[in-house]
Amino acid sequence: MRPLERSLAGRPSDSERRLWPGGAASPGYRRAARLTLLGSLVLLSGCLSGNAAYLRLSTDYRMPREYADPRTYAAVVADWTRVADVGLDGGLAATLEDPAVGAEILARDAEDSRAAGPPGTDAEATWRALYGNGDRLPIKIIWRFDRHLYRQSILDPGSGWKFTLVDDLGFRYSPVYHDALTLVPNRRLWIGEFTLWFPRRSLGGRTLFTSHTRELTLEIAGTPGQARMTWRFLPLLDSDQFGVFDQMDSPGAASCRRPIPTPMPAAEPTPSPTASITI
Repeated sequence: MRPLERSLAGRPSDSERRLWPGGAASPGYRRAARLTLLGSLVLLSGCLSGNAAYLRLSTDYRMPREYADPRTYAAVVADWTRVADVGLDGGLAATLEDPAVGAEILARDAEDSRAAGPPGTDAEATWRALYGNGDRLPIKIIWRFDRHLYRQSILDPGSGWKFTLVDDLGFRYSPVYHDALTLVPNRRLWIGEFTLWFPRRSLGGRTLFTSHTRELTLEIAGTPGQARMTWRFLPLLDSDQFGVFDQMDSPGAASCRRPIPTPMPAAEPTPSPTASITI
């Protein structure tokens, strides 16, 4: 469990106030309720504004030299979070923990660790746990189900659920592994959180998701129902790799190769007509 998630079990009152309260909420409360403190996301029915936002998919998975501003943590995580309904009266939130989110996690960790020890004590360990050597992409899942309709075992990601990450070329990837389920205390709902890690490199060592990736869609299917969440990315026009197809080892790559822009040759200068004068 990450440092900024460890206090969840010790703060049930905070979690219960933020996770699906029974009464109606004001617009200000609904906006604030997108996130819980210490890294947990709030799931609400309906769509978040971030669902349609275009993002920048990071290609540099090195640990940042400087922390981000911890005050921007909630806004950044909200931008990278997608929500969906699943099954009967169930819901989930998925956060694509791109390194842009990882930098915010380190900033929040550093802020929280100041009272107990040196800032950022666990920074390197947290970064390695998230991204390894840059060969994996984590997606954080928090979901909830009604206690009256489902058993607690429904929260276990290994209980018949299938998770698939699909890129804009139609290639499908299964998670390499997931961590243990963490339960969030709540009297009315089953609420659990865990992280899926998807491969960023193929068996041949090629990077799967690069600056030219335009969409990633997470598909979730299980006995209660199905859900789809999509992240859309802007092209990095100034990237050296823009337009270069680097998934040549993927099945069917030849049929969906992206064109590589080629520079047009310079036109030969047109000679100007000259007049010959005889004296």
